[in-house]
Amino acid sequence: MPLEFHKDRSEKIKQQYLTAKEYIVPFIEQHIDLKGKRVLEVGCGEGGILQAFWEKDAQCVGFDIESEKIEFADEYYREINDEGRVKFLVGDVYELVKSDDYIQQFDLVILKDTIEHIHGKEKLMSLLPKFLKDESSLIFIGFPPWQNPFGGHQQMCDTKLKFTPWIHLLPKEVYRAVLTLAGERLDRVEGLIDAVETRLTIETFERIARQTFLDIADKKFYLINPIYKYKFKLDPIEQVNVISEMPYLRGFLTTTCYYLLKKA
Repeated sequence: MPLEFHKDRSEKIKQQYLTAKEYIVPFIEQHIDLKGKRVLEVGCGEGGILQAFWEKDAQCVGFDIESEKIEFADEYYREINDEGRVKFLVGDVYELVKSDDYIQQFDLVILKDTIEHIHGKEKLMSLLPKFLKDESSLIFIGFPPWQNPFGGHQQMCDTKLKFTPWIHLLPKEVYRAVLTLAGERLDRVEGLIDAVETRLTIETFERIARQTFLDIADKKFYLINPIYKYKFKLDPIEQVNVISEMPYLRGFLTTTCYYLLKKA
């Protein structure tokens, strides 16, 4: 079975919320005062990250393509959202960008552990600036680099492969064969192979940012991902600067990246 916390939505919300409160929000607040700001999260899942921004008196909108997750988020926030400062929607970014209610409305757009699952990343990133209110508005993107020990999300495996680092770096068909021979379910195999096809490296991300006319306002890499503090009780460790600046090698030794982007 996958690690237990992956199945517990209440625990997932708690982990997302604490990571955002203690690490993501402080990173962003070096550049923007969140009080009263409008925040949009793309691929918000159960909404745990937005709770940390709600606590900063931000006006929050989260949307996700999975209706089940949005229903859970609505139920969770019903108990705390008495001021109506959080709104959740079911849909995808390509539809939302057509609505005048959301174009040029936000001070901050968030994608956390989302972009690495998306096909057509160039198209997605070219659309994100359309949501930004003005030139001072920012985009936060956090993702695990593909080459990191569990960058293929193999921790979701049902078999002991969930403990096997770097196995996702095998050639795709070899990886598929290993997953199948190990006894992974067909749907799990296909999901993990999809992660191979949507993989995202640091170098690819920064190239796409340049191509879509986004400047990097700030970035931070971690050797030990902050969310591991709540998943595995491991203290977060920031990546050393010399490794952060080494193309390709840094991807193998970095478990998550935080980026702040702005219009070029």
